[in-house]
Amino acid sequence: MRSGPAVQVGEILHGLDYTLQANAKLLEGAEHPDRDAQFRHINDKVRRFQHTGDPVISVDTKKKELVGPYKNGGTTWRPKGDPEEVGTYDFPDPSVPKAVPYGVYDLKRNEAWVSVGSDHDTAAFAVETLRRWWRTVGSPAYPRARRLLICADAGAPTATACGCGSPSSPGSPTRSPSPSTSATSHPAPRSGTRWSTGSSQQSR
Repeated sequence: MRSGPAVQVGEILHGLDYTLQANAKLLEGAEHPDRDAQFRHINDKVRRFQHTGDPVISVDTKKKELVGPYKNGGTTWRPKGDPEEVGTYDFPDPSVPKAVPYGVYDLKRNEAWVSVGSDHDTAAFAVETLRRWWRTVGSPAYPRARRLLICADAGAPTATACGCGSPSSPGSPTRSPSPSTSATSHPAPRSGTRWSTGSSQQSR
């Protein structure tokens, strides 16, 4: 049975037209003065690559996930009254590393490749994902490709992997089209999310 004060508080809030609401991601911060020009620059580069039949991909790392019998959002088909049993608490197992999904999206073919590893969010992991994508999917799909456009944000691991931080990095994907070009988006100011703007660099 609920206590009287708790019921009264709820009634007062409902009377004031209050409801329980989750956070809404709407704050973006100030716009970059060259935002439109940078978008046009990236769009023009994408069109030129696609016109010549060269691949254009977008890369990003996703949220790290615990591996094991942990509760996760969503539902699965199971016999009635037989839900999958998971741990009561989501305490990480120190002996089992977290899974790190890293995605590669092919804009022209509208296909995605996801590599799941445990090497943390590092440039080496990003480069290895690009290497595996090229060997498994990219090279067969674009046998005559002479260059590759990589669209990414400016986070350190992704930017380094794409050659933004070190164009001559020895960890670059082998046997890939050369040169490769990256279109990156820069971090937003402290008050908001990332800007979706970009610049490009070309590795030689």
